[in-house]
Amino acid sequence: MDSEYVVRLLTPHDAAEMPDLALQVYGEGYFHREVFDPGELLKMNAERKLTSAVGVDKTGRVVAHAALERPNLERFAKLGEAMVLAEHRNANLLGRIGIVLVQAALDQRVVGLYGEAVTHHVYSQKAAERYQSTPTGIRFGAWSLAGFKLDNFPQRLTPIVYFKYLTSAPKKILYVPDNHRALAREIYGRLGSEIEFGDARSSDSDGEVTFRYDADQRAGLIAVIYPGRASVRQVIQATRSLIDESGAEAVFVDVMIDEPSAPQVCLELERAGFFFSGIQPHVNEDRDLLRLQIERKPIDLKLVETASEFARTLLDYIARERDRIAR
Repeated sequence: MDSEYVVRLLTPHDAAEMPDLALQVYGEGYFHREVFDPGELLKMNAERKLTSAVGVDKTGRVVAHAALERPNLERFAKLGEAMVLAEHRNANLLGRIGIVLVQAALDQRVVGLYGEAVTHHVYSQKAAERYQSTPTGIRFGAWSLAGFKLDNFPQRLTPIVYFKYLTSAPKKILYVPDNHRALAREIYGRLGSEIEFGDARSSDSDGEVTFRYDADQRAGLIAVIYPGRASVRQVIQATRSLIDESGAEAVFVDVMIDEPSAPQVCLELERAGFFFSGIQPHVNEDRDLLRLQIERKPIDLKLVETASEFARTLLDYIARERDRIAR
């Protein structure tokens, strides 16, 4: 079946076909607007803010696409904008495209790749597994259905977070709550990263917390940049603002775990109703984070599909944490 398709980096001819592919897969509401504008898509590729690869069938039609996203030429690239026409999803095109993009990332001296794969089907997860990316977290209900052509799907979409180092994984000291250390060690072991857990201690400063509202996904995103004695209060205030004023349907809190005060903040947030959602290495300004979340619209996990044994292990772990915090 591989011989029926050509997988390559984007050409001007391919760019001209991208609006039709995006329209068929996602509809008019897809939030990556550049895929509907061939000129802008080519410009972003020329600047390496985006590196697109496509799958082309034997008629020359573009039937699949994915890209490296580096809007600020970051050292870590996000693998996204994945789309495949439904009738071609069994051809493993995203896996083949992923291999092309990994090579492009190596050529650009990118340090690592991360991305989010959907769970209402497993094709994008299988693609991530094919280029040996590791699941590190699952964000329950992170995405709005807007921009996805899913008839009668009853709930917000849940992506799995994947990560892969392209260079030697660094040794690091991290500050993780005791109850999540076993899972953290397994995740980093799968990434080939040697870690040591540091001793937690409280902070004398108030810390620093930022937050923003993602209108496309109707989600709140909070970052505990420097965990401190005021962090939990600041997170709770930000959560109320995101829900009551902005209408957020899910809220995620990223706590940087290179600070000794991180474990205490994480544990206090769990007591306040937030549950563990995963770990993400190195992406936020080269700092690792532990992610927690709070649901506004409960997610039925029977509708969440996983493609690998470890992804299922991660899903079961986060589900247990959600149930534990809810009690």
